[in-house]
Amino acid sequence: MEMGILVILVDLQCCRCDAKIRKVLGCLEEEYCIEKVEYDVKNNRVIVRGKFDAGCLRNKICCKAGGKVVKDIKTPSFYYYPPPPCGGYKFACEENSDVCAIM
Repeated sequence: MEMGILVILVDLQCCRCDAKIRKVLGCLEEEYCIEKVEYDVKNNRVIVRGKFDAGCLRNKICCKAGGKVVKDIKTPSFYYYPPPPCGGYKFACEENSDVCAIM
């Protein structure tokens, strides 16, 4: 299965919204093979990464969290791999192509 990524827009300043999204993602973590959840309080977004079907997980989160908690869920068309701890980046380039992707 491919790596999936979801960017969930939630008001993390609201203590009830924050608690609800944490509870929902905690319950779905094992079922949907969620590997990493990042909470960006400054930008009010939650980034979910793992080996899951993004559309299926998006629908499940909307049903469980409700429309008042989740403002929007985006599925980016690319996956950014953070740099390794030793520094440097990995690049994925196709042969005979001018396009490279940071891995």
